[in-house]
Amino acid sequence: GDPHRFGDGGPCRAAVRTPARSRLELLLHVLQLVVDVARRLHAIVGTFLEAAEDQPRQRQAGEALAELLESLSPRERQVLALLSRGWDNARIGRDLFISQHTVRTHIQNILEKLGMHSKLEAATFAMQHELATRHIPTAEAARPRV
Repeated sequence: GDPHRFGDGGPCRAAVRTPARSRLELLLHVLQLVVDVARRLHAIVGTFLEAAEDQPRQRQAGEALAELLESLSPRERQVLALLSRGWDNARIGRDLFISQHTVRTHIQNILEKLGMHSKLEAATFAMQHELATRHIPTAEAARPRV
């Protein structure tokens, strides 16, 4: 068949019948539409690619956080969560039924394992990662109610 024919030939036939100037205007209009579509596709593909590039980074960050938290004992995770709530050593000790000295030991272990230098830094880290809002059972919550 005719390579210039499109479907039933309607649009091509109409273009052939129109004057040259009108065909040129039609062609320019079609080219502008193609350019507009190409720009939109470029933007969509760019957004898609950016999102695809971010997923591995987010996954890696999540895995790194999980590894850090898994390096802590369950009790250290409890202490860290309570620190992020702004609790002092005495209140943490009362809630977990441990001495303040033991709380300080847990905090030192947390700082060492997380590579941090202060309670404030550890509490900020825990707040940023919403550790205080996760369900971390305390000793009081585990005690049977009479």
